Amino acid sequence: MEQIHRDCSTYRAKETELSSQLEKMTGDVKSYISELERKEATITELKREMEQIHRDCTTYRAKETAWTSQLQKMTGDVESYISELEREKMQQ
Repeated sequence: MEQIHRDCSTYRAKETELSSQLEKMTGDVKSYISELERKEATITELKREMEQIHRDCTTYRAKETAWTSQLQKMTGDVESYISELEREKMQQ
């Protein structure tokens, strides 16, 4: 009977130790899950920012193309005016 009592005490101590470890591990897992959720939210926000930057770049490229075209036309117009002025100057 005494042996059974000692065994029960040993098992209760082991159960207490294992319960404590289980609580700690459960807390750790909850902490890891929370950290992963925060990181996932950060990744989602960074993806949104990256998509916006991509849209902005596309818009700026389109504007650059339009501006380049306008600049080429203006350059051509200026060169024509210069040529015309030089011709008039030579005719005088």
